[in-house]
Amino acid sequence: PSRGEKINYTYSLPNGFRCVIRIFDISGRFITTLKEEVPVFYDLPEKTAKWDGRNQLGQLSPPGIYLIHMEATEVVSGKSYEEIAPIVIGVPLK
Repeated sequence: PSRGEKINYTYSLPNGFRCVIRIFDISGRFITTLKEEVPVFYDLPEKTAKWDGRNQLGQLSPPGIYLIHMEATEVVSGKSYEEIAPIVIGVPLK
């Protein structure tokens, strides 16, 4: 991130789901919210978005392991589903 690099991620939602995507550090501390979408009521293809490695205050996150957490909640039933995947921010080689 210190070089302006961004991490791409892809996600998709079924109809009638609200989506929240957040980043946490490996110890579970909240870093930032990437997406907070209202319920979707039409078919969407996969979406690709980017994280610039910054926290909620706009500061660069230090090198380390982070977790991208997606929570999808069905509006009608209230059922919630989640997925978690690791993200690594490394140190550039000189």
